[in-house]
Amino acid sequence: MRGHPRPASVTTGVGGDPETRPDAGFTLLEIVVAMTILAIGGVSIVALFAAAVQLQYKASIEDNVSLLLEPMHQIAQDRVDEYNYDPENPAPEPIELTDVPSQPGYRYEMTFQPADPRLALPGEGYWVKLLIHPPGGGRPVGPPRLWFIKRQIYTREELMRSVTYEEEREQEGDTRDEED
Repeated sequence: MRGHPRPASVTTGVGGDPETRPDAGFTLLEIVVAMTILAIGGVSIVALFAAAVQLQYKASIEDNVSLLLEPMHQIAQDRVDEYNYDPENPAPEPIELTDVPSQPGYRYEMTFQPADPRLALPGEGYWVKLLIHPPGGGRPVGPPRLWFIKRQIYTREELMRSVTYEEEREQEGDTRDEED
């Protein structure tokens, strides 16, 4: 009986007799399981691609922000150097949401807090908090950048008012070097 397929017989019960089952084809259950596995794999790959695109966008924004940090630091330094200390207003005015000069679309805001007297004399040092917003608004990029900025430029009058080390020692009555 070569070349003639065996006739399939009708079976009763689950699975039936192996001798009488047809030889070819998949069951409906096997096809449903395979399609389910294929669908789960496809959805996982699409989700992975979406996460990769989002991560690439965030990295691009962070890269652009890192290029802005040096000019932003210079803006903060200039603001501190231009500020004339006033005990009633002990820190420079904050910079509200402003466009970044070198990067269109990005905006920043900066606040200044006087430094602890142990770190710097009043009017000499400030904590600066910088927030950079991406194009299109939204939440600031990354955590706030915190800097300690010390004043670097003084007027001639301020320099003339400053006390030299020797004068300071005399005012405190320190005579250790003279006793030796």
